[in-house]
Amino acid sequence: MKQTLLKLPDDVDEELKVYSIRNKIPDKRDAIIKILKEKLFTNGQEV
Repeated sequence: MKQTLLKLPDDVDEELKVYSIRNKIPDKRDAIIKILKEKLFTNGQEV
C-alpha cells in the first residue's frame, strides 16, 4: 500500500500544531483525524 503525504499550507500546519499541543495529541495525523471527526459529528453544520 503506497502512502501519500498530505502537504498542508503553512497556516493550516501551524494551526494543527497548536491544536495538537493544546489537546496533547503527539501525532499530527491523529490530530487531523480528530478534527475531521469533530467536523463530521456536528450534524453537518459548519463549526
